[in-house]
Amino acid sequence: MSNLSPAAVLHNTSSVEVGTAAAPLRTDPTGTTAQPVTDNGGSLTIDATSLPLPTGAATETTLALIKAKTDNLDVLLSTRAVTGLTDTQLRATAVPVSGPLTDTQLRATAVPVSAASLPLPTGAATAALQTQPGVDIGDVTINNAAGAGAVNIQDGGNSITVDGIVAVTGLSVHPISAFTPDPANYVDTTTNVPLAVDPAGNLITRGQVLTDEGSFRDDFGGTSLLTAKTGTIAVTNGNIAVVGTGTFFTTELSTNSYIRLNAHANSALTRVATIIDDTNLELEVGYAGATGSSAFSAANWGIDVSGTGANHTVGSSLLNLISGTANAATARITRSGDYLPFTMTAALSVSARIANQKTVVGFEDNGLASTQFVRFEFDGTDATKVKCRSAHDSDSVQETLIVLPGGVLSSVQNVYRIEQSVDRSVFRVNDVQVASHQTHIPDPYKVMNQVVYVVNSAAVASTTVAIDAVLFFDHDDLDIAEPLAVQGTVGGTPISIQFGNPGGGTALPKLINVTFSKSEGAVVANVYKRIATYTVPAAYNGYLIKYVSFQGEAATSRVVAETNMGSHNDNTNVFTAGAIYTQPQWAPLVQAEVTTAFASGSGNVVLTVGYTNELGTAGRSGTITIPKGSALLSRWDLVLQGTDLGVTSIQSVTGTPAQVGVAKLLGFIQLAVHQDQSTTTQTETLYAPGAITFPPLTVLGLEYAGGTVAKARFLDSLIQLVQ
Repeated sequence: MSNLSPAAVLHNTSSVEVGTAAAPLRTDPTGTTAQPVTDNGGSLTIDATSLPLPTGAATETTLALIKAKTDNLDVLLSTRAVTGLTDTQLRATAVPVSGPLTDTQLRATAVPVSAASLPLPTGAATAALQTQPGVDIGDVTINNAAGAGAVNIQDGGNSITVDGIVAVTGLSVHPISAFTPDPANYVDTTTNVPLAVDPAGNLITRGQVLTDEGSFRDDFGGTSLLTAKTGTIAVTNGNIAVVGTGTFFTTELSTNSYIRLNAHANSALTRVATIIDDTNLELEVGYAGATGSSAFSAANWGIDVSGTGANHTVGSSLLNLISGTANAATARITRSGDYLPFTMTAALSVSARIANQKTVVGFEDNGLASTQFVRFEFDGTDATKVKCRSAHDSDSVQETLIVLPGGVLSSVQNVYRIEQSVDRSVFRVNDVQVASHQTHIPDPYKVMNQVVYVVNSAAVASTTVAIDAVLFFDHDDLDIAEPLAVQGTVGGTPISIQFGNPGGGTALPKLINVTFSKSEGAVVANVYKRIATYTVPAAYNGYLIKYVSFQGEAATSRVVAETNMGSHNDNTNVFTAGAIYTQPQWAPLVQAEVTTAFASGSGNVVLTVGYTNELGTAGRSGTITIPKGSALLSRWDLVLQGTDLGVTSIQSVTGTPAQVGVAKLLGFIQLAVHQDQSTTTQTETLYAPGAITFPPLTVLGLEYAGGTVAKARFLDSLIQLVQ
């Protein structure tokens, strides 16, 4: 090659210039393979402006645009909400997470969440429903699994009120006898039982005041002491368990019922001690009859009749015990009782008083072998006398021989009453106290049976004891250490009553007996005659709680509250006004009672009475006719005007003709009236305390209206006075 100038030109072997655009210089002869280019340690200068960009490469313009878009990207992301993205949208493949993740693992800074802003599920209880008084939050069920600990329910110091019945299951109870407090059986010494119930399932509690439900009365209706019962029973001799089939023990029997199979004799009658349910009961002792199963009957009494001719019959409301004639023959009824205090009343007659024969009525502890008892005994031949006997032991006996009051005989029906308390035995005949024993009497907690029987001690003639009625009244003493507030009427002021300890309260309300017992006749036939009066003290209100009457003829008797409404002197024709009734009270009956006998020479005296009626209408007029010669204490009715019902006050009285005689005008309110129809039976009425009341200074009177012939008359009213 020749010397070249500084601007060299390359040609190929064909003398064609190379290194131009039309003929680029190639190091790859074939033009298909990239060849390395080296600068031998120098440098190659390439003009970038002539190089083409790859498809999609960023240019300076696009980069500037991207920069402008990304300068505020953090602000845009913080203010833009992103919703509805699923895990699939966030990632191609779900990433499993196991184990608890802490807040620190999830985020760099904990994010507080306010519970107040969280919505509650539908129906959830709010604080208002849980705490607002009176708002029903629905039923609450406490489901305590078996074996779990006890669930504690607290009342916050207040009280939990449960409406309706709370059913308690699995509770163990201890049945006791029919009598309360029953110290012999009250405490179960074998098992720890918290509750005691009586045979009817009623809860028994011991407190300051104890009452009893052992009282009963038997008037001996029908024709038998036995009554057939529903179903059949199975009994075993000597066993106390009785099993019924189709029976109703809880409603047809009581704990004092005596039962036997119908096929057995009365000697098999055994007393029921505990009624468990309608088909199970327990007897007081093992069944006295043979083992068997059949229909059965029950009686209120145990019946013991033995010996030739001995028997019992029932009819016309009388139980007849017939002694028979053989030695040791017995006709006897027995009923299990209680321990003191109690009262027994028996209305009966003994047909004959025969030597070697004894009739008994009262209480005993062990039948004919009794050592503790209190009873009337009819022995010997004198029908005017009876023995009152009590005993603590066979060698500790107290006896009083009494003459029957009023001249009555034991062969007619009389009412014999024994009142047995802790410290004395009181005997009454026709409500007249005839004896009181305090030296030898039964133990306070000795269970006593009520008995009536006739027994022979030799071969004798037969006697009949006719029993009309028997009443057993079981009552317990009050033993209260602190004063007891008693409110007599609704809205009234309570009074403090102290029992047992002196001081600290008002005494026990007073009980007053207004009693009359005498043989006499009326002043005027079938016109009421006052025979006893009592004035209620100024500081007391009165309550009539009992009225008993007996007359030896068919006659009426009554208890009245009387008011002296004035007095009239017929000789001077002067009326002196008396007390008045305050409406709405008024007297339905006004009578003139002769206090100075009227002369018999003139005609009848007619009193014209000016009065105010029950409606408060004054100027009313009525008349009273007093027959001439009227005796002291005779009474004559005021005939009221028109349809008047009664009188509140009397303003004037004038008499025609004028003659010697004085009468006081009495207003009456009848408190109790008896129609005494039987000559052998007394009438007795008990009133609930407060049912018949009268204010201070009320004059109470006992009166009867019968014949003028002297007859035995017994009237007794029991009045309670309360301050």
